[in-house]
Amino acid sequence: MITLYKILYIILCTITFIVVFTVSMGHNFRKAVHKANEAIIIDSNDKEEIIHRDIKYNSGENCGYDLYIPQKHSDARNYSLVLFIHGGSFTGGDKEEGVHWCRYYASKGRVAASVNYTLHSTEKPSNINIMSNDIKDCVKSIKEYCDSLGYSIDEMATTGVSAGGCLALLYAYRDAEESAIPVKFVFQQTGPTAFYGEHWGAHSDSTKIALASALLGMELSDSTIRNGEYISMIEDISPACNITPNSVPTLCAYGANDKIVPTNQKYILFDSLKTHGVPYVYVEFPNSGHALANDPDSMAAYVRHADIFCNRYFKNKTE
Repeated sequence: MITLYKILYIILCTITFIVVFTVSMGHNFRKAVHKANEAIIIDSNDKEEIIHRDIKYNSGENCGYDLYIPQKHSDARNYSLVLFIHGGSFTGGDKEEGVHWCRYYASKGRVAASVNYTLHSTEKPSNINIMSNDIKDCVKSIKEYCDSLGYSIDEMATTGVSAGGCLALLYAYRDAEESAIPVKFVFQQTGPTAFYGEHWGAHSDSTKIALASALLGMELSDSTIRNGEYISMIEDISPACNITPNSVPTLCAYGANDKIVPTNQKYILFDSLKTHGVPYVYVEFPNSGHALANDPDSMAAYVRHADIFCNRYFKNKTE
């Protein structure tokens, strides 16, 4: 029975991704997204960066990243890294989604990278911890690769969208102590923040087992749910549950009409940040759903705040 529910959950995630992806291919939707992202789009004729593509960081299939090096640089100075993590319901997406973000930060004199990680499929299962370990391997590889090029990377920020936003938060809150590059802040859009079953419509023991099993990549027993043992396992992969008074400053954006990530997710994050006294800024997209496509002014504000975070929390100043 557990396997059946797990399969149903995976199918639901896959269908959700396909629906969102299909809608996003609509002409009007593409225009809206492009307009919303105008704040970060660099003219294609402006060569602001040198791109090193498809750098492998471990032996996993499709585990590579694209590295964007600023054209104007001095080999004598240190650099900050902005690492973009794509979305796609943990089952799809690609590092190409980070092109505009990476080009934007390279134009600001920062090193940027967009990473692929091990996606989940029925044929080749993955889970959040595997993905998080991929991100750690990627950061280590970026550090070593940049050292070999003569670029010293001594600070970084993680950023992402949707599932990538979740992974960006989890890396910044849970995995930062193991990071090859110190994390100074995190900024993300529409990322899930906690995976308690009831927050995602899983109220019965069987559905909680299915959700937790899929996210953790292991078969959980009924007793694990009944005795509450699964809660600590779920909290370990929930960004909001890994916040401490030492957590990094956070910038986030959510759509008021999001039908993919429940609205409770942002409040769980905000409450935890407030409880632990962690500085944060929230930019709301009042007319947008999950894709944040209908509020270009909010996107411009989000980018402005990200620039403020860079200037405030990075010690390597570029402007």
